[in-house]
Amino acid sequence: MSGNILLRKNRIDLQQLQSNLPKITEEQQDDVDLDHSASSHYERVRNEIREYLLANHAKVLQEALVNPKKKPEFDRIVRTYVQMERKIVPGMTVDDVVQRAWKDLCSLGPLDDVFKSNDYTEIMLNGYNQPWVQTGGKDVPASDLISFESPDHLMNTVITKILNSCGKAISEAKPIVDARIGDARVNIVASPISQMKGPIVSIRKFPPINLSPEGFLGYGTASEEMLEFMKLTVEGECSIVMGGATGSGKTTTYKMMAGFIPKGQRTIVIEDTAEMRLETLYPYEEGYHFLSEECRYMGDEKYDVTIQKLVAEAGMRQKPHRFIIGEIRRGEDLLAALDACESGHATWWTMHGRSAKHLFNRIVAKMTKADPSMTRSNAIEQLADSLDIIMMQKLFREDKVRRVFEIVEVAGVDEEGKPILNPIFEYDWEQKRFIRRNPITEKLVEIFRNAEIPRSRYEMFMLPAEE
Repeated sequence: MSGNILLRKNRIDLQQLQSNLPKITEEQQDDVDLDHSASSHYERVRNEIREYLLANHAKVLQEALVNPKKKPEFDRIVRTYVQMERKIVPGMTVDDVVQRAWKDLCSLGPLDDVFKSNDYTEIMLNGYNQPWVQTGGKDVPASDLISFESPDHLMNTVITKILNSCGKAISEAKPIVDARIGDARVNIVASPISQMKGPIVSIRKFPPINLSPEGFLGYGTASEEMLEFMKLTVEGECSIVMGGATGSGKTTTYKMMAGFIPKGQRTIVIEDTAEMRLETLYPYEEGYHFLSEECRYMGDEKYDVTIQKLVAEAGMRQKPHRFIIGEIRRGEDLLAALDACESGHATWWTMHGRSAKHLFNRIVAKMTKADPSMTRSNAIEQLADSLDIIMMQKLFREDKVRRVFEIVEVAGVDEEGKPILNPIFEYDWEQKRFIRRNPITEKLVEIFRNAEIPRSRYEMFMLPAEE
């Protein structure tokens, strides 16, 4: 090829150029792997591809790890980069480079098939030799599905790729890492904390599939009467906390309820780790107005971006109508959520708890711990004024069904300063059916009235429940 052609950079056909280089046959592959020069050429290009993706297409790189459907987009981006930047690897075509980059950067080896299936919601690797998965709400051993040869195999095929895609690192000084890849949340615990045969890896999948109201009823999560009441609490702009254990379905229920928010209402979704993806489920093109924001923790309070900071920023400058907050763990973040409620913004969040009463008390304890100047009676009064509804959900072991087993109105404070928790709906554990318990109080009536909901829609909930 003449020098004149090489000088015309914009017209060079890199695919043709690389095709003319010596091609490695399958029979020669083992020998080529021993060729340090060829290997180092590819490794350098692969590292440059990774740095380019992290800087310009980090979301694609992360999603590709858990979603094989991202491969065409990954291939297109990498092919364009390789061609435009003339990344030549002796003995490899552009297609060869793209395919090997996919395998090296995006394939998680023994986990690929599990990620492809929606049957598995959780992957738990207790070292390299004890894999578990959650399927149908139950944790089961998974050595027939997932197999690693050694701790190094686990590290090289899974952990290193996850960390590289997120720009994070793990070490003896920092043996615990939280990360998000696509629609999955990852926690890694390495030596010396892990006492297993290799690191402990917990991966929770959050597929962007939304549960429809019909599916919500069809799975037995609630009754039709409960669903109608839930719609009223959304349209009435109630502040709601959803309680339950990990895996009880809290996030899925909130995702379904978000569809009841009137189109056009600006809703800011703030999460430690972005999971709901409401802006995808309810898109702008259809008239919805969801914004998603994710926290960032750098190990330095000066640079950490917490729920508290994001709520404060949004409240002052982003003109929110509502807030949806993920799971609240820090007391400061809880106080920020309650401030949002008190300032007139309907606010939802989730927390762990056994029952509505237990969750209320947990919130009060967290409030007083976060603000030592606050007495328990002050906390109860503030919470009863700010919060309108407590919903509890759990996965029932007997039949593997996730159910909303309590919907409770936070009606106020009595003369003795105790909270008035008014059960509206409960799941009767003995009769195995949903039951409406009590009429709503004047507090909810006023909320629905102020939201201009026709009385005919909530009047039935003002009446005593039928026996």
